[in-house]
Amino acid sequence: MYKEGQEAKGLATLNISIEALITESFVFNRSVAYWLKGIN
Repeated sequence: MYKEGQEAKGLATLNISIEALITESFVFNRSVAYWLKGIN
């Protein structure tokens, strides 16, 4: 029981990390796109 709880917690943390990475890369890509538009 305890081990399953730990695994579920680990998975939840992993999901949050993946979501944060996706969000960050999306924001970063958008910033780069704006920056490139500003140059041209």
